[in-house]
Amino acid sequence: MTLAACWSAPAMQPSDPITKPPFASTERRATVRLDAQGVWLDLGHGKRWVADERARGLWISFADREVLVTGHCYRPFRRVPARPGIEAIDATHFRVETLRFAGPPGDVPYLAMGPERWIRGEFRALEFPAGSVRAGEREPRFFDEYGTGFHVAGLSAAPQDGAALLLARVVERNPAYTATTAGDDVWILEVHGARAEPRPARDTPIDCPP
Repeated sequence: MTLAACWSAPAMQPSDPITKPPFASTERRATVRLDAQGVWLDLGHGKRWVADERARGLWISFADREVLVTGHCYRPFRRVPARPGIEAIDATHFRVETLRFAGPPGDVPYLAMGPERWIRGEFRALEFPAGSVRAGEREPRFFDEYGTGFHVAGLSAAPQDGAALLLARVVERNPAYTATTAGDDVWILEVHGARAEPRPARDTPIDCPP
């Protein structure tokens, strides 16, 4: 399955991007930097934009690498820090919609990522068949409402089987990195109950600085 397929869901589905850019999204070249404050897109000449206020494991594949990104700048709705003792970053924020390597990826687990989306579906643990290397083991998967299955990433503990609403990004696995079963990962940012509704976007899209 390609990421392009995951990023072309019908309009008004729960899996649509969390925000839609108000103008054409231009592909930009930047270097991903991680530090104690979060994740930055270094565009050169001293220009740095915030991509994520948490340095999640999702970004490690792209750390200190040149990438091509699409997305838009925005003004965060909530300036109060989500983590006690951590100051909110007073800098230009950039909502990454797509990200891929500008050159050969090398030996990394992920090749690309898609936008934050709300995805409705269910967790289901699958058991590896007899005769396989991992026979008898169980692995959590998430199946969206269209039946597409994803490997689960970003959680500190295995999820319980059952329906859920996720805020997540679909990330493309690197098949050359390690032997694995086919399919992309869903990197989970938030998990909500089956009856929950997608939260409306409150950030304000703005023009990016020149």
